[in-house]
Amino acid sequence: MSEYQDDLKINIRQLHREWKEQPAKFAKWGEKWADAVAERDRISRELELLNIEYDTEARQNADEIFPKKPTETAISNWIDSHGDIQDLKRDLIEANRIVNHYSIAKTAFQHRTKALENEVKLYLADYYSLEDLDGETKNMIDRKKKKETQKKMGEKLRRKKREK
Repeated sequence: MSEYQDDLKINIRQLHREWKEQPAKFAKWGEKWADAVAERDRISRELELLNIEYDTEARQNADEIFPKKPTETAISNWIDSHGDIQDLKRDLIEANRIVNHYSIAKTAFQHRTKALENEVKLYLADYYSLEDLDGETKNMIDRKKKKETQKKMGEKLRRKKREK
């Protein structure tokens, strides 16, 4: 399972921990998104500057590069024919994919906050039955109920003795 999927999981038996960890998890994936956006913007700017550089070269050396006076399309095609331009365009596509991935993660952690809120509401409303609890918790509840029952029985016996 991926780190992302692990971070999205909610342990309903540890809601107090989940609430404590939520801001850090949200920040972690938000920072990854911000880093991805910065990298995408860096690649975009690098591509823009390289395009300007090749455009300038094409216009200044048009007689050497083109057999006749170049059109805008010819200049654009000449620029696009360079391997470093093609590499940067591929890098930009990948960077956009990564930004989208982290954007989805960021949104998922906003939804996780809502899910935690709803889990707490369900817990407070006793939605989770005794069968869903682990053995230790069940035993604790059973001991508490047994003590309460013994206390009530003792009180009844004392009342009966007093009545006699």
